[in-house]
Amino acid sequence: MNNNNDIHKELMDKLDDLTSRLNDIEKDIHHKESPVSADFAEQATETENDEVLAALEGETNATIANIKNSLKRMEEGSYGICSVCGIDIPDERIKALPYTDKCFECADKED
Repeated sequence: MNNNNDIHKELMDKLDDLTSRLNDIEKDIHHKESPVSADFAEQATETENDEVLAALEGETNATIANIKNSLKRMEEGSYGICSVCGIDIPDERIKALPYTDKCFECADKED
């Protein structure tokens, strides 16, 4: 198993980065410099940009929730154990995705 102290620091750094990114996304979503444009092409672009920002916001929120869940599991002593089947999550998976709570097989079943 990887060193949980190193992983904890990595998760905290990632959480800080994502929280900052989320704040920027939310500012962009809620900040409109000009009233709605009369130009149809510009309106379409603004709508498309809003949709992209909303998707990024949702993805960022989901990752933040996963990181917070991982930090909680560290405190409880269940970090690194699959939340579905209960086996140890392989080090390679934790190294690649430190906020995962599922082994390869259980994560694959979700997709």
